Amino acid sequence: MREIGKFHSLQAIAFSATLLAALLAPMAAPAHAAASCGSLISPYHFTNKHRKAWLVLPDGRSLETRSGTPSTGTGTYGYAWIPSSKSGEYIWIDYSENSHKDWVQCGLQAMSSTGPNYSRARFKAASSSVCIRAGYRYGGISYVTSWWCG
Repeated sequence: MREIGKFHSLQAIAFSATLLAALLAPMAAPAHAAASCGSLISPYHFTNKHRKAWLVLPDGRSLETRSGTPSTGTGTYGYAWIPSSKSGEYIWIDYSENSHKDWVQCGLQAMSSTGPNYSRARFKAASSSVCIRAGYRYGGISYVTSWWCG
């Protein structure tokens, strides 16, 4: 009788691990890319900054998809931002040109406690099919915001 109980417990653990992996897989890996990252720039001197989408991380900080305009005034760019960073974290943006059916991961960078708390920025055309979202990874777990399109 004990052996049957152990078998069912192992089945439950295996099922839980499989389900968790299936739920996290779409967030952790980008789809086959139909777009390119193009030229990425630093958003440090951007003006007209706005939060477009956000997600509260387990530690209470927010991961944000932001927009901004370079000081040269040449269009709107999207980038990822968190209020503070620490060593071992990664941040990036996902970029899509077909309403997030396919996307490419852009500007993946390792964070540090003394470094910038934002990703590189990508130009975003004013089209409803061009979309950007922020991504964050720490301790092997990835998080992404909802898509900002339009």
